[in-house]
Parts: sequence; C-alpha cells; structure tokens
Amino acid sequence: MMAIITMSKGANSVASTPVTSHQTKGATSSSSVKVLSKAKPIVLLPPYKPLPISIRDGYIWQGNNPMQNVGVVMEDLFTRVLAGHTKSAAAALKDASKAGAEFVRFPLLADITSIRTFNTNPTQFLAAYSTVLTM
Repeated sequence: MMAIITMSKGANSVASTPVTSHQTKGATSSSSVKVLSKAKPIVLLPPYKPLPISIRDGYIWQGNNPMQNVGVVMEDLFTRVLAGHTKSAAAALKDASKAGAEFVRFPLLADITSIRTFNTNPTQFLAAYSTVLTM
C-alpha cells in the first residue's frame, strides 16, 4: 500500500488520494488512502538585510557591534613578496592590522609564477614564505 500525503496550511490536514496500479510499481489493486498528518504551518521570514560593516576608531564594526577575531584574505600577499615588493606587502599587512584584522590567509600557489618558482627554485620560494611569516 502506498500513501500520498499532501500538506496544507492548517495544523491538521486530511489527504485522500487514490493510488492506482499504474502509478505505483508492484501495486496490484486500486485503493483510496486517508492519512492524518500534523503539518506545521510555514513561517516566512522577511528578507535578511546584513548590517553594514564600517571602520571606526581603528576597529571594524558591524552595525553597533565591534567585531573581534577578524581575519582577512590577501590574495596577492605572497605573490608580492615573491616578486620582490616586500614594502608594499608589509604596508598592506600594517593597514589590515590598523583596521582590526588579527588573522591573514594567503594562497601560496596563486598564479603560474609562484608555481614555476616552486618547481624551479624552491630555495627562493621558501625564503619568500619565511619572509611573509616573519612580517
């Protein structure tokens, strides 16, 4: 026997749906099924509007709440150091720190240059990595 349950907006609903043999595999007779169900009403929430993020007094704020343990992703941090632009990478880290970022995530193999350097000159690659970690 197969039951097909339909849900309605009310707290209790009764569904009566005939199930025929051509609708189900393996069923041999036609029947009518009545199922009592306790359906929960659907609650629709208003669209979520995130609070604006701003920098005030050197801290990151979301609405009226200061954010803590904030991390940033710097896609080009390692690439800058690998290319010899250590001063600009240090300035970017300093700006992020002033804004309240406590953690930085950066990819090591972000582009073909870093991949090529890793394969051809691992000493230079590891030196650049060490430089980023000690900034």
